[in-house]
Amino acid sequence: MAAAHRLDRSPHAALVVVVVLALGLWLAPSLPAWAHASLLGVDPPDGAHLEVAPSVVTLRFDEPVDLVADALRVFDADAVRVDTGVLDRTDERIVTVGLPPDLPDGGYVVSYRVRSVDSHPVGGVLRFTIGDAAAIDDERLAELDLDPGSDLGVEHTARFLRGVVSLLALLAGGMALLAPVLAPTDAEQRRVRRTLVVLAGAAAGVTLLALVAQSAALAGVPLVAALVPERLRDGLATSAGLGAVVRAVAFGLLAATAVRGWPAGWWSRLAVLLALVGVGSFALDGHQRSVAPVMLAMAADVVHLTAAAVWLGGLALLAGLLRGHRRDDDPVGAAHAIRRFGDLALLAVLAVAVSGTVMAVVLLGEVAALTTTTYGRLLLSKVGVVAVVLAVAGVNRRWLVPRVVAAPGPAAWRPLRRTVSVELALLTAVALLTGVLVTEPAPAAGGGNPEPVAVSLPLSDDLEVDLVVEPARGGARTIHAYVVDRTGQPSSEVEDLRLEFTFVPEGIGPLRLTPMPAGTGHWLAATDELSFAGAWQVRVVAGLDRFTEISVDTVIEVTP
Repeated sequence: MAAAHRLDRSPHAALVVVVVLALGLWLAPSLPAWAHASLLGVDPPDGAHLEVAPSVVTLRFDEPVDLVADALRVFDADAVRVDTGVLDRTDERIVTVGLPPDLPDGGYVVSYRVRSVDSHPVGGVLRFTIGDAAAIDDERLAELDLDPGSDLGVEHTARFLRGVVSLLALLAGGMALLAPVLAPTDAEQRRVRRTLVVLAGAAAGVTLLALVAQSAALAGVPLVAALVPERLRDGLATSAGLGAVVRAVAFGLLAATAVRGWPAGWWSRLAVLLALVGVGSFALDGHQRSVAPVMLAMAADVVHLTAAAVWLGGLALLAGLLRGHRRDDDPVGAAHAIRRFGDLALLAVLAVAVSGTVMAVVLLGEVAALTTTTYGRLLLSKVGVVAVVLAVAGVNRRWLVPRVVAAPGPAAWRPLRRTVSVELALLTAVALLTGVLVTEPAPAAGGGNPEPVAVSLPLSDDLEVDLVVEPARGGARTIHAYVVDRTGQPSSEVEDLRLEFTFVPEGIGPLRLTPMPAGTGHWLAATDELSFAGAWQVRVVAGLDRFTEISVDTVIEVTP
């Protein structure tokens, strides 16, 4: 009975950890989260006064975006929808909605909401006016209530549920992975199964709740309004939705199989497989899908998650064993189980360190982002807490565990129980910081850096070029040139393109770049020569054919 008491307490410890994480995530300050795609331009421009009604409204983003229900809508001053729907897309960075040919003079509002590559929603409102009508002012805009931004409570709830799912998954996954090592007997396996029924079942259930919250955040609607097929389909169509389905199925099966009385050896192998799938499902969504190289980032994330599960879930299992220790137990066997966990934890820590370093390099983009971005500072905080955990674990491995193995009495057990509790509490703090990190834009994914510089230049009566200069990443800047027609659609009328940059304050240049074609009407170049912050004169030279060139000039402000 004493052995049963060891593991039956672990669900209570897990519940305490979940509550702590939930409160931390719920009370965490609002972050500039979930806006990973940036709006580069809109036609007609925000605040424009037009003499003639446009035939379309076009939005252009700095990365591909997916559409949700009512992704782009146009309303008049009475909040009556006037657009004819989103048009077919030839470029996933561009969203265009049609307008009726008889659109009367007046003020109009463009309401948009899309999702970026990593499933985070991006939305806002824009305005334009036709003819001599009065523009829609801020007060009238507030009365119309057309802003598609998410309710802050919905975003907090989604963040809260994401953190709870992460913690439950790591605990359940880690326990399933280490149960054959720390609880090898049939009796101990049965008690681990009872624990996993609770943890894995909760992970599956909360995952489904988190999917509803994600759908509500994407649509910018309250949670209850997301419980309709159309909204749920939008949530399921994202990478986060795919990850949630895989996760819910894996942990649901883990909980279901734990209830059955299958042989311990056979069930252990199945549990390990389901745990790996469930924990690894987090790599299907998040920052690593929006940065290059994607496969390296995702592989590092899988290793990072699995190693973290072994560390956290195994430690929770170990803490339950220590708290349930009694004199009539097998103290020597328990001590050796602790030593076995110590060996596995050391490997897990090394895997966490290596994979975490790889992910940091990919997601930060440059070392300076560690101190100049919110993501970098949170990452440094996480690393600092992990360093303290490693120090505590080092004390355990170097001094306390050998003392227990040599003389497993109360005097040896007491300090080890305390340090293991401290280690578990610190890892909970790490999980909290990780929960915040996944909702904070990563620098290399476009978060925490200055906005790209974007200008629109007319090439002719029918063509314009939209020039985008992205902030420096690792010393190089990426330059996009989009040639579009009067409807905002990519144009193939330009055969070649040349860019010339001159640094105005020092008269340096011109620096000549020849962008490479990257799609219809899309030209791409990368350079590390725009190293000076300040005013740069830009000349765009477009070749329409062998004999015809058009050049336009502008001045842009390049950020550091």
